[in-house]
Amino acid sequence: MKEWRSPLKHTYEKILDLHERNWNGIWFRIVRNFFWSAIAGKFDVVVGNPPWVRWSKLPELYRERIKPTCDHYGIFSKTKFHGGNELDISGMITYTVADKWLKDEDGILAFVITQTHFQSPSSAGFRSFYIGNNQIIQPVGIDDLKALKPFPDAANKTAIFIAKKCKGNTIKYPIPYAIWEAAKGNKKAIPAHLTKQEALDSVDIDKCEATPVTGGDSPWAITPKGGFKAFKRSLVQALGLTAEKE
Repeated sequence: MKEWRSPLKHTYEKILDLHERNWNGIWFRIVRNFFWSAIAGKFDVVVGNPPWVRWSKLPELYRERIKPTCDHYGIFSKTKFHGGNELDISGMITYTVADKWLKDEDGILAFVITQTHFQSPSSAGFRSFYIGNNQIIQPVGIDDLKALKPFPDAANKTAIFIAKKCKGNTIKYPIPYAIWEAAKGNKKAIPAHLTKQEALDSVDIDKCEATPVTGGDSPWAITPKGGFKAFKRSLVQALGLTAEKE
């Protein structure tokens, strides 16, 4: 308590001053959430929609603060020619939340993130899915909603990422990958007032699968179920490779 008394007193007086000046009460929630997160423990399931902001759009001071965390998880792309540091911040938050707040065995993460994480060269580091200490976040399913524009006022490519935290260092492929599109005769955007069943009736869902094009953390190829082998043979032929080099 001797170590904490001074910073806690300083923080309290700052918040009290803001309150007395009738500034909005979000500051109380921010401070409360900060302290809560430090003692919350670990959970079976974490569901969320983290901020989507490209690295170059972040304030410089914030970039400097979070860069060690990104380096720790190794989620920067090593390919300089494809914007090695142009990581979307939702990728860093995904790793941090999985590491700190998911139970170590079979904890489930369900996040709304940008679909570019799965196919952009600048997100290669994200696709390692390795969070350290012999632990991974194994993707168990992706719902690709970019054709529906679930956020009408945003141009982002929306996807729902579901993964399971488990021990190991190898990711199992292919990953179930569902592409959502408006059913014939329906508009792309789904009105927010629809019930779940009405929303499902207005879309078609194509069950595909995702596999890294060249293995490892390379961009994913999205193919019909079982179609990656045929795609791989065509790629090998197009590149003039032999079966041994495949």
